[in-house]
Amino acid sequence: MITKEQAGVIADEFIEQQQQIRNDERNAKAPRVPHVYRMTELEAFEPWQRIELLRTAELNVGNQPRCLAAMLIAFFAWVALAMGWNSFDALPPIPSALIGVGAILVPMYIRVIFVRRELRNIATTSATA
Repeated sequence: MITKEQAGVIADEFIEQQQQIRNDERNAKAPRVPHVYRMTELEAFEPWQRIELLRTAELNVGNQPRCLAAMLIAFFAWVALAMGWNSFDALPPIPSALIGVGAILVPMYIRVIFVRRELRNIATTSATA
């Protein structure tokens, strides 16, 4: 006959096994975090948790007006530089292909900086909690 304590231990072991199976399945299905967002703070988390933290950070940054303002300022500064406004007379002219690429990449780089900062904040607060 199984005692109440033995039944509790067996149930706890079964629950742990099921949770491990579920975590293994989630880790197998989880996409990898892009290289630009990888950092040491994320190593404490499972792969499925890393991508969830990244999605949360991207949503948080998308709701920040300062990120949008920084991206717009970077875009317009790049366009102003490319057009050769009077304040930039000392700089050489920029080829049109570089103007287009820079107009796209510079704001994206600004966003990456904001997402990395937010991801680091979320990861450190989640790890300590």
